[in-house]
Amino acid sequence: MGARVQGDGAVDELVRALSLVNRIPKLDLCIIGRGGGGREDLAAFNSEAVCRALAAVRVPTISAVGHEIDVSLTDLVADVRAATPSAAAEVAVADRRDVVRVIDDLSIRLASGLTGRTRLAAERLARTGDRLRTAVESAIRSPRNKTDQLAVQLDALSPLRVLARGYAMPMNEAGRVLKRRADFIPSERFRLRVADGDVRARVEP
Repeated sequence: MGARVQGDGAVDELVRALSLVNRIPKLDLCIIGRGGGGREDLAAFNSEAVCRALAAVRVPTISAVGHEIDVSLTDLVADVRAATPSAAAEVAVADRRDVVRVIDDLSIRLASGLTGRTRLAAERLARTGDRLRTAVESAIRSPRNKTDQLAVQLDALSPLRVLARGYAMPMNEAGRVLKRRADFIPSERFRLRVADGDVRARVEP
């Protein structure tokens, strides 16, 4: 985008040109520059109005004003300072080999980072699985142990365990346990429960 770069009206034209940059669709870069010259020749690039217009540009900017020894205020405002306009072109259009090298380097770093993160996630998942398995086994084992204890206690209190020690338990035909002498009615039949089964019996008168 052309504009006068020195003399009367240079500042206004540079500001006008920079203000049009944001209206250009799909623009990637803006370069503001000129060839070498004396200090007065570069005065427009030290103008506050030009610097403010350059700062308002939304795409990346390169300032390439004068020779390598020349430094203008636009050099300080722009995203990148190039020593000369030709250097700005080199910065703007990167060498293909450099781009490929950068992409390869980023690919290696990305792959390494993903591998590390994947390994770390797998280790964390394995530790979580171990802790979960231990918790589940403990939760299952605790009621089981309690059940085993209760079973032992119930077995110790079971009448069958008493019978196994040589005792017998009399029951009438209805299955009621005969505990007292008065429960035995003369001539009435009853069952005598022993360790391995029942024995039919009758009360003698």
